[in-house]
Amino acid sequence: MKRAATLVFITILCALVALPLIAGEGRIPIWQYPTVITAPGKYIVTRNISSAGGPAPVIDILVPDVDIDINGFTLDASGSPAPVINILDDIVDVVIRSGNLVGGTASIERGLGAATLGQRVVLEDLQSKAATGAAIHLLDIRNVVIRRVNILDPQGHGIHLDRSAIGGFVNGEIENCSVRLPGLDGIHIDNGSALSIRHNRIEVAVNHGIHVANGYACLIGENTISDADNVGIYLETVDGSKVYNNVISRGEQGGMVIDVASHDNFILDNVVRQSGLGGAPVHPGIGGNGIWIQGDRNHLEQNTVNDSDGCGLLFNGNGNTFGRNMARGNDPFGLFCPAACGPLFPPDSCDLGAGNASSQNNMIPNLF
Repeated sequence: MKRAATLVFITILCALVALPLIAGEGRIPIWQYPTVITAPGKYIVTRNISSAGGPAPVIDILVPDVDIDINGFTLDASGSPAPVINILDDIVDVVIRSGNLVGGTASIERGLGAATLGQRVVLEDLQSKAATGAAIHLLDIRNVVIRRVNILDPQGHGIHLDRSAIGGFVNGEIENCSVRLPGLDGIHIDNGSALSIRHNRIEVAVNHGIHVANGYACLIGENTISDADNVGIYLETVDGSKVYNNVISRGEQGGMVIDVASHDNFILDNVVRQSGLGGAPVHPGIGGNGIWIQGDRNHLEQNTVNDSDGCGLLFNGNGNTFGRNMARGNDPFGLFCPAACGPLFPPDSCDLGAGNASSQNNMIPNLF
């Protein structure tokens, strides 16, 4: 009996001790406009909040070590000259998750006022709609994780990561996101290294689907891109990166472009179709090469490049290698396919460079 009473006492004592630990999470409620965060901690939104077009962000983060759970609610900055959520100063470990962001100059921004290098921003499970600029714009953040963010109809880029003010490179990952109807690029990266862009879907971009400028050691894989008004995937001054298993349909000015300053990249297992707004014979003569290699020492393998309004594979660079690619049904009247194609065979392949070599097992007419 005494032993049983002791066990009951210990159980009650343990329960009493546990109560402060559960309450000790201490998430701070966010419920009014504007909310200015001046203390580190965990925050939770407890109602829908609208700025009613006011001049301030709905939430302004001024300190590091902030975790915000939007908790499925909507933060609405429609008509406002400010972003929905603004991040300032030398921010370390900001996490924002689980909610709807409407209007504003951006859904989430660490913008041109940044004078110091931020360390880490994590954005997860967000819906962004109708930003008047880039939906997600993070300037000078060292490490960025963006997962499961659904972006609709921003007037600027869908996701814009930039290291222009201070220099250096941004790294991290952008994965399982959706960008529809961006006013510029779907995903735009300036200065990226050790950056993974995977499993994203981009539709009807006014400019490029994915544009990486000034980068190295990047992975761009398993993305689906349709109906970009410019190029599906554009690498500009990108070295030593891998572009693999992407599906690109109807890039108006080209499916994929590896520019003249991009070297030593591996282009593997991509499907590129109907470059040039639908491809021959639907839009004959508009122009749009399937994969256009302007840089040197890149390797292409197992790509499928069909039905373009230009060349299937076009090489302007030197010392590139390629093998086991398929190019069929590309348009001999496309504006971007030169008549003199060296040892390759227009319109499915064209070599205007020097020292480009094939393993001779491509499935391209007249090239085996």
